[in-house]
Amino acid sequence: MISMEMLQKAMIADRADKLKRQAETEPKPEIKPEPKPRHLFDKLLTADDFPLFLSLIAALERDFNLNRSSDCLRSLLIGANTVKLIGALERGHYADAERINRMLCSHLDALPTVQADDAGGEPKHTQAWASSMLRDLRQREQQAAV
Repeated sequence: MISMEMLQKAMIADRADKLKRQAETEPKPEIKPEPKPRHLFDKLLTADDFPLFLSLIAALERDFNLNRSSDCLRSLLIGANTVKLIGALERGHYADAERINRMLCSHLDALPTVQADDAGGEPKHTQAWASSMLRDLRQREQQAAV
């Protein structure tokens, strides 16, 4: 007499044989070389935008105590959105600039607070940090123009 266990084993072996035969008879998919990986920001930013983008990222990493996960990604988004905000303002696309500014403010709010430059200073809000950074940038541009 055939037991239930023997019947199940025979059915499993039969399925395995069918799958093996099917795999041998099916045509193999053509393996194409993967395209060179592209950085996401290669698509978003022009070559002229990259120096500003990289300097913003460097300033964020210098002034903030960023972790290497969400804060790192957030700093990249802050850099890209800042560059895009400047471009939208230069082109006169004020509706786009307003939308980008809201995204930028939400990313800045999510970053940890910045310690003041002096040792005993109070932590600075990130939007205040961004404003002071822009003020410094304007002053440097004015000095370079003179």
